[in-house]
Amino acid sequence: NAWIPPGSWTNVFNGQKYTGPAKVTLSVPLDQMPVFARDGAIIPTQDPGVTSSAGPNDRLSLDLRPGA
Repeated sequence: NAWIPPGSWTNVFNGQKYTGPAKVTLSVPLDQMPVFARDGAIIPTQDPGVTSSAGPNDRLSLDLRPGA
């Protein structure tokens, strides 16, 4: 079970949309975890690396979620 806060949300892995506030029951493979992005969110991501500190040659990507 998962709690979806107020607003419009999208599952990052499968694109399914949810509108909160709501409680939902999810079936998720063991090699994934549910990740939801609010519509209109900007999510910075970076390729996995040896350390968590970014160096001058590390690429930063921005995932822009359509919506509000």
